[in-house]
Amino acid sequence: MALLGGYKMKGSIHKVPGIDNRGRKNYSFRVMYTIIDPTSGERKRTSKRGFKTKREAQTFLSLIEDENEKINQYTEGSYQTLSCYLNFWLDTVVTNKVKRTTASDYKRIVNTYILPYAGKILLKDISGVTLDSMFDSLKIYGNSNPAKELSPRTLLYIRRILHKAFKDAIKRGYIDKNPCDYMLFEIKADRFEPETYNKEELVNLLNLSKNSSMAIPIALAAFCGLRRGEVLAVTPNDVNYDEQTISITKQIVEIDGKVQYASPKTERSKRMVFMPGFLAVMIKKQIALIQKLYGESESVINTSPILRNSKGGAIKPKNLSNGFSRFLKRHGLRHIRYHDLRHSFASLLYKEGIPLKTASELLGHSTIEITADIYTHLSQKEKNRAAEQLCNSIFE
Repeated sequence: MALLGGYKMKGSIHKVPGIDNRGRKNYSFRVMYTIIDPTSGERKRTSKRGFKTKREAQTFLSLIEDENEKINQYTEGSYQTLSCYLNFWLDTVVTNKVKRTTASDYKRIVNTYILPYAGKILLKDISGVTLDSMFDSLKIYGNSNPAKELSPRTLLYIRRILHKAFKDAIKRGYIDKNPCDYMLFEIKADRFEPETYNKEELVNLLNLSKNSSMAIPIALAAFCGLRRGEVLAVTPNDVNYDEQTISITKQIVEIDGKVQYASPKTERSKRMVFMPGFLAVMIKKQIALIQKLYGESESVINTSPILRNSKGGAIKPKNLSNGFSRFLKRHGLRHIRYHDLRHSFASLLYKEGIPLKTASELLGHSTIEITADIYTHLSQKEKNRAAEQLCNSIFE
């Protein structure tokens, strides 16, 4: 029996001498190869004989090696813990697919909610039942002590991230099914309806904010439609007093506790917005105050945010939201989120009959459908208000 060398395969092909039915010498071929158990990853050496030609033996061995490679990839990947896989996924796939702010948010969700419950479980053992149990616990206890029930919106976000992670695990051959598709746990999130201020409330809010640090942030969101991060990123260079416009080209974000500039939310978020005269006056006063307080060079001032914290640095987005909430409470005003000032701006556009496309461009929405969805919501509220007025007039 002779070994046929020269092959780069893990198995081997052997030439086996024999005798045919007429008593003549002939040869067949035997393949020595390894079988990998797909469930345990264990390897077993075995053989198969009876191949009439070397080509037949080579074809068989190639098929075996290809299958073993797939199984090996599966077992190596599926026998890692969920923690190991998700950290790998966050560091490679996620960072290359999404914006830095989104990647940071994914990492926070994974570390805060997923890994404490299921991080030590092997990827191959994650099932719909496993996730049902995890989500049952998350719904009731969250990650807080004392327990704090998570909102349906947060639960949906957690499941969305897991579904994406498992989908990529399937592509890598680590698992063959997405466990999220086999969950029985139901998550029902009501449609979020933002609170808005009407024209009178906005004017009152602006008047109360005069001579305070909230004046410019309120005006930029409520009368220009800027997002929170866009508000904080406005610099003197972005302001054109002659054209009465503000150029939106960036936003301030917080990533891993550090405040930094980032590109706008979407490409269509880059836009020019109208600057009311009263806002131009406030911005000029703010820039003069910065020059007086910090004595910075003109080039530094022109490229730095016009809104600063007590130390002269950029303001954290969450601090702006918290400051706005405290301002409302201090003045006894109806509570809305800071972002709802932007929705209030959209409401004013709707009531003034501004075309959908124009409103979409002013708001910097990625698609006109987003603006249409907001307009539809506002339209329904108007219909409800009209019906209520009718009923009140009937039963007076």
